[in-house]
Amino acid sequence: MAPQVFEKSMSCVNNLRLQAGRGIVRDHTIYVVDIQEGGNWDWSTGEPPKDNPAYYLRFCKSYSRMGGKMNYVECHNVAFLHHLLNALLK
Repeated sequence: MAPQVFEKSMSCVNNLRLQAGRGIVRDHTIYVVDIQEGGNWDWSTGEPPKDNPAYYLRFCKSYSRMGGKMNYVECHNVAFLHHLLNALLK
């Protein structure tokens, strides 16, 4: 899902939760799975400097600002889904 669509979805959910007297969505984790090398940046430390290749992964900036933990995984999507399925079936 594109970061802008995900951001809008998260915003809508948080607005509905606030209207219902509930808190916003917290403590979630987003995994960005891409075959492109991600600059080996630890997004939990904040945004990378301009001299790091991860700085140019604009979508990671959007995901990392959504209030949860964002992990960048360099992997082919099919391989990632196979590993995820195997882990869930255990």
